[in-house]
Amino acid sequence: MRLLSPRLRYLGCRSVQCVSAGQPIHATIEMSETIYHITLPERWQEARAAGEYAADSLRTEGFIHCSTAAQVMRSLNRFYRGVPGVLLLAIDPALLRSELKYEPAHDELFPHIYGRLNLDAVTGVEPLKPDADGTYHYPV
Repeated sequence: MRLLSPRLRYLGCRSVQCVSAGQPIHATIEMSETIYHITLPERWQEARAAGEYAADSLRTEGFIHCSTAAQVMRSLNRFYRGVPGVLLLAIDPALLRSELKYEPAHDELFPHIYGRLNLDAVTGVEPLKPDADGTYHYPV
């Protein structure tokens, strides 16, 4: 079944609500799965000093872009190809204080955090470097 404009909202540790045109629809999303956010080292340093993280997209789009494990490589190479080094933040959805929604983009559902990212939800930070041609390779 193809989902048309679904909106999923994180309601608790394991439940998801998915609505399209005001009607509930079914989708399988494992809410206990780690989600990921890609950022620059200086942005993460600022977040640690401030005690919370706010990507530029929170101001411009109203949410922080994230990826599932299966989406990380495409996101890395689509938006950060050629960037000399980035950080991959691993985030536990159950620890988020802000609302998490899975929303459609590029024929997939991507996790979006609607609010600031509390640092205690970040369970890992890994520096990544691209290959000589600027391409990232990382098995999540």
